[in-house]
Amino acid sequence: MEQPPLDPTTAPENSEPTDAPRLLPTIDPASPVGRMLHDQLSRLRFANVDPATRRRAQDLLDGRGSLRDLMASPEFQPTLHAASASFATLLTDMSPEERERFREDLRAGRPPGGFPGGAPGGGSGAR
Repeated sequence: MEQPPLDPTTAPENSEPTDAPRLLPTIDPASPVGRMLHDQLSRLRFANVDPATRRRAQDLLDGRGSLRDLMASPEFQPTLHAASASFATLLTDMSPEERERFREDLRAGRPPGGFPGGAPGGGSGAR
């Protein structure tokens, strides 16, 4: 019998529980996607971005506020646009095989494209 596909938004059986807040209603904080989201917000707290964005990231990690608030905030827009442009360049530079591996990594809840912590930052998706 074939195994159902991995749901990266649900914590795997026997996974370590987490006391992290639920950042999105449909994503279990102990799931691969939930952990990656938490890691990225943790990095954002210390990134070279607007202080209001760092505070919002900390508020989210403390269980206050919502991702919607962060995404809609004017202070976060330059960071969001830069990340979108970087991601578009990353995808454009990938071969079809690299894009497929990238998709597989995302589906499995692994850092995509072999990038540590799932933060591409540009370049090719080669492993």
